[in-house]
Amino acid sequence: MTDQEILQANALHFIGIGGISMSGLAHMMIQRGVAVSGYDRKLSHLTDRLIACGARVSDDPEMSMQGARAVVATAAIARDDPQMRQAHELGLPVIARAKLLALLMEQSPCGVGICGTHGKTTTTAMAATALLACDTDPSIHIGGELAILGGTTRMGQGDIFLTEADEYAHSFLQLDPRVAVVTNIEHDHPDVFPTMAHMLKAFTDFFALLPADGTLIYNTQDANAAQLAAGAACKIVGFSVEGEAEADAQDLQLHRHGSEFIFVWQGTRTPVRLRLPGRYNIENATAAMTLMAVLGLDLTVAAQALGTFDCAGRRFEDKGKTPRGARVILDYAHHPTAVRSLLCAARQSCVGKIYLAFQPHTYSRTRALMDDFAAALREGDHTYITPIWAAREADDGTRSEDLAAMAGAEYAPDFAGLAAHLRATAGPEDLVLAVGAGDVDRLAELLVKE
Repeated sequence: MTDQEILQANALHFIGIGGISMSGLAHMMIQRGVAVSGYDRKLSHLTDRLIACGARVSDDPEMSMQGARAVVATAAIARDDPQMRQAHELGLPVIARAKLLALLMEQSPCGVGICGTHGKTTTTAMAATALLACDTDPSIHIGGELAILGGTTRMGQGDIFLTEADEYAHSFLQLDPRVAVVTNIEHDHPDVFPTMAHMLKAFTDFFALLPADGTLIYNTQDANAAQLAAGAACKIVGFSVEGEAEADAQDLQLHRHGSEFIFVWQGTRTPVRLRLPGRYNIENATAAMTLMAVLGLDLTVAAQALGTFDCAGRRFEDKGKTPRGARVILDYAHHPTAVRSLLCAARQSCVGKIYLAFQPHTYSRTRALMDDFAAALREGDHTYITPIWAAREADDGTRSEDLAAMAGAEYAPDFAGLAAHLRATAGPEDLVLAVGAGDVDRLAELLVKE
């Protein structure tokens, strides 16, 4: 069965269907009239939403995929996984998650991929919000939930297919973009990219996918992005914050409940007001506005749309308050730079103390970036480190206790005990940050539980 035949199949089975990207792709296929089934070891509101749309979903690894014409699997699924064994026994073709996303993107005349070590989910969500306001009827795939989508994806009838372009496992090299946006490039995912050179090579290869008449939008204030953009074989457009790029954010105003700036493009000055704090969110918004400018859309309408944008799921997401009135923010930051940016935004929006509860994500990242993590985590007023979320990795001996000692933080062995402590300690003027890419959302739920 060819890739195109798989795309046209009337029944698909997803292994790992509960993942943020996989659940979104499954939903897109349901919108295309495909019968969807899937397995995940952990069911959630994402899988509940798929079930409500008619999908057959189970957490039983022996779940039958009988009736499926092909199988979609994430990169994290091992070949000896029971579901993978069943797929091979049934002779079903298996397609990678990233390949299915690429095939869907190829159906649209204008594929847009937003990449970068930090900010790609928020930038994609901001761009999606603006595209919808500009009546482009786009197809959208985001690595986080967006309220106006009622999930993470939508299938539109317009020319634009907007997606977050993820570098992990070189997934974005499957895509076929006409326009790409790069927010920044920093060393991450040491399990895939042992050195910065490996990281730069992956992004170079991604930019090489752009056609000669395509466009690369890049952050001129990020040295790595600027270096690679200079070698791109397509049109390049730079953006900056208080810089000298073709697109620039000027006259910044940072206040407790958000930010304001003027977006400058080819002599036009468009006011933008954001509900989110943090200079990094101004960078994300500037990238999104630059994309709108390159696409020739109405910048005033786009700016007004950004003024309604609250957040993407788990990106400075307000989860409510503790019984004593402390505000609880859930955030996906899992890299030292992202933690620093988050703390700067928290300082902007908080008059009291900042309580930072951080769940490290993967042994390899924690080990490789231990010193940088320790330095970033010291910036919280009261910092707590929980056990490492292993994700796809085996235990290599790296310990959160060691990171806590280096950061001058307190080791918190379980969410229940930490939640009880924070609920009793943080006051009405304080901010509690539940941070990480694992299941730290469970901590946020415990903090606001009545």
